[in-house]
Amino acid sequence: MRTKWEEVLSQEIAIKYKSGIYSLCHLLYCALYLISQQRDQIGLLQLAEIVLLAWFINHLQVYFLDNFDEADQISGKWWLSAILCSILYMLAAGYLSWFGGDKLATIGFGFFQLFCYIGVYINNKIKRQIDSKQLNKQLQDFKQRRGNHHG
Repeated sequence: MRTKWEEVLSQEIAIKYKSGIYSLCHLLYCALYLISQQRDQIGLLQLAEIVLLAWFINHLQVYFLDNFDEADQISGKWWLSAILCSILYMLAAGYLSWFGGDKLATIGFGFFQLFCYIGVYINNKIKRQIDSKQLNKQLQDFKQRRGNHHG
């Protein structure tokens, strides 16, 4: 049985992990945008904004939106949560002028975020299937070992 502290700690670790993944996705999008504009530098302030925004929105995802990117299946609520968070990212990117006022790039960023949520959902689902398969194998191995000791 987990204590409340262990539950919070586990959620916070997951938030940091996901924030890193989403920040890297956002940096990829920004890098592709900058390359398309024949620029090769990003500001340190923008880098900090990207990381902090991912951290903030991941808290929203975990604590208020049922950790939707780790759901067992895509549902209407999943789509609503993913679209809401994608819009929040898009609005923040526009407000913080990550793409220099380029509305098409900002809207593209919102769709890119939605694509990221789908990708993370698929990766999490595959990981759960692999973990489940490994746990079942370990359980069978344990039962076999236990049966050999008692038989």
